Amino acid sequence: MHSRSASRTAIILGVIALFFFALANFSPLGAFVTLLFDILAPVGIGLSLAFIFNIPLVRLEGLWQRLDRGRKKGFVLRRAVCLFICFAIFIALLLALFLAVIPQLEISARLALKALPKLSTYFDSICGKLCSWLSEHGISVSFPTITPELIIDWIRTFFVGREAALIKDSIGMASSIFSGVFNFLLALVICIYVLARKEFLAEQIKRLLFALLSPSRAEKLYEIAALSSRSFSAFITGQVLEGLLLGVLCFIGMIIFRMPFAALISVIIGVSSLVPIFGAFFGIGTGAFFILLEDPVKALWFVVFIVILQQLESNLIYPKLMGRYVGLPAVWVLIAVSIGSSFGIIGILAGVPIFSVLYALCRRYVAKKEQLHAK
Repeated sequence: MHSRSASRTAIILGVIALFFFALANFSPLGAFVTLLFDILAPVGIGLSLAFIFNIPLVRLEGLWQRLDRGRKKGFVLRRAVCLFICFAIFIALLLALFLAVIPQLEISARLALKALPKLSTYFDSICGKLCSWLSEHGISVSFPTITPELIIDWIRTFFVGREAALIKDSIGMASSIFSGVFNFLLALVICIYVLARKEFLAEQIKRLLFALLSPSRAEKLYEIAALSSRSFSAFITGQVLEGLLLGVLCFIGMIIFRMPFAALISVIIGVSSLVPIFGAFFGIGTGAFFILLEDPVKALWFVVFIVILQQLESNLIYPKLMGRYVGLPAVWVLIAVSIGSSFGIIGILAGVPIFSVLYALCRRYVAKKEQLHAK
């Protein structure tokens, strides 16, 4: 007993010493943590991509087995073909997205160039009225007339004397792009390896758990990990379907109200809805900007329409759809989103699946207690 208390005291003192050491060396420790995150970033991205791509991979392999009448032969061929189909579908969707968006962007760019003279005239008119009103009150103010020559002079003035800084920034940007591409390719290799060997890796992790922990604790931890994996997979599936549904509803509404750029804006709204909080603002702002180039009044009505649509989707469609996929009642989905929003983007993303896991664990605990009381 004495040895146990002594070891616990030593552990507590060690944790306190580490805490004060971290406080005293915060800057070097922060730099080390940043460096560690930079090194491990491709691994984290690769594992995240593997988790996401595993969702369609499981369904494709299940379809393959049903068509093959449940035979387990040709595992390597099945895994390779299904992996290829997953990545081919993903690349095809990206190409379709670019092919649908780029022509619309070209049209909006032309409209923007045509709208620049009108906006310049409108700005000059407002500035003239403001100057007249201020001069009536004894304040003399003058605004420059916005002309193409003035814009060119501004651009030339901005670049004069900043050649060295611009070259340095360009080199830094090129280095960051190269590093990002390299990290993404490395993450893609890790993703493919994990997906190709996922059963072997899962077995290795399970053996490690049982080697480090007691059988009962290892079994519980492994069960919670499996439950968490199912919840997060269901959450991602529901989130993608929710974005697709929102994009379709936006497209139908814009067609009914005869708003321009219906296809482009609907794609932006659907994709941006996958990003919590900021995605909604980005989608509304981008869509309103494109419509503003053609019709400012319709841009205002678009904002009203999207706000109403997102409110209906967030409070009616999203809780039921997400609850169906993660096995969480609609009211608990709303509670999870509300509580998760207090912890930022990570909390919003992880709130629903974490609540789903806790809900399932509570149900199992209550069921066991009820069985014991029934006996």
